Amino acid sequence: MSSGTGLLLVAIAAAGYRFSTYCYALKFRVSRESGHRLYLTSLTVGLLFLPPAWLILQVSEWACSFAFVNNYCIKISELEYIIILSLWTLVFGYLTAYAYNKFKKHAKAEHIIREWRKNDFDSIYLRAQLDFKPLAISLDTGKVYVGMPVLSREPGSQDSHISILPIYSGYRTDKDLKFVLATRYESVAGLVSRGAQFSDDAKDFYMALPRERIVSIHIFNNHLYKQVDASYTSKKAHSFETLMQRLQGSDKNKSSS
Repeated sequence: MSSGTGLLLVAIAAAGYRFSTYCYALKFRVSRESGHRLYLTSLTVGLLFLPPAWLILQVSEWACSFAFVNNYCIKISELEYIIILSLWTLVFGYLTAYAYNKFKKHAKAEHIIREWRKNDFDSIYLRAQLDFKPLAISLDTGKVYVGMPVLSREPGSQDSHISILPIYSGYRTDKDLKFVLATRYESVAGLVSRGAQFSDDAKDFYMALPRERIVSIHIFNNHLYKQVDASYTSKKAHSFETLMQRLQGSDKNKSSS
């Protein structure tokens, strides 16, 4: 392989990688890839930008065939031609991604939702964020938490933790793994009652849970839990509903502002 051919292949792969990791159309799907698979994807996508780059040079050569333009043209070697072709390939890769992200309405949100729905864990996390629902998370230690997801994630992200604002904590029984809520975070409830759940004080209660320790995750249904756990009284259920209503109302006010 000549040095010129090698340079062109590197430029094609680089253009494809730049487009794939920057353009919302592929960014969240490619984030799940690595190694040879990522290289092949980059090379395949990069080939799409070679024809327009080649066309630019062909138009330039055609323009130089006219006498009044020829005086401004210079002859270049084969290696210089490949270098220029490589540069144009990179430029088209970046400009195409930039144009797509800028002019395609709601592109980021659409592709995030599309990729999240391909993964059960991410899909549940997405629903909790979009519908403002609490998550019930069980860890391999037997500990359980109920709380609101507080930090946004992107599909395929390498985050090893998820963050929640805890409302309840508890455990699963050793005998039948029954889901038991034992502790209500009164400090969090107090902040919510004052409308301060997005304050720095509330951030002190954010909890990061390691994904590798999570056994199960699901949307917490207050009414269903009340039916299966006799110790979860109507008073506790009503208190939880009031807390969620205040959280939801404050979140809407924050979004509108």
